[in-house]
Amino acid sequence: MLLDHQYQVVGHCDFTANSYCICLITSSQVAVAVDGNKTREIQFVSVNDGQLVKGRKLLFQHTCYGIAHYLQDLYLTSGTALYKYSTSGDQLNKLYEDKYGIGTGNIMVNISGYILK
Repeated sequence: MLLDHQYQVVGHCDFTANSYCICLITSSQVAVAVDGNKTREIQFVSVNDGQLVKGRKLLFQHTCYGIAHYLQDLYLTSGTALYKYSTSGDQLNKLYEDKYGIGTGNIMVNISGYILK
């Protein structure tokens, strides 16, 4: 959803599956974690002349629930693992994997680079 200064809806964007999380990439672009039956992706969305415009997609083999952006890297949670990817979609490493049923969901990276789960 795109809101104006009075918090009125002025635009929206439909996805092919459920949107779980969103993070800011630039002042006019966000990345949305989208996951469903056969859809596991990050969809980039920009604001252009007051309209939401879908851009490129990154496709994944694992589920995509949480997303954060820090220093040109994306941090994704799958429900059982935390991954670090480049913004072009290259997996840089798997930072954590749940082996005890605790799980991973939403994620945030603070200004100092600390990952908060």
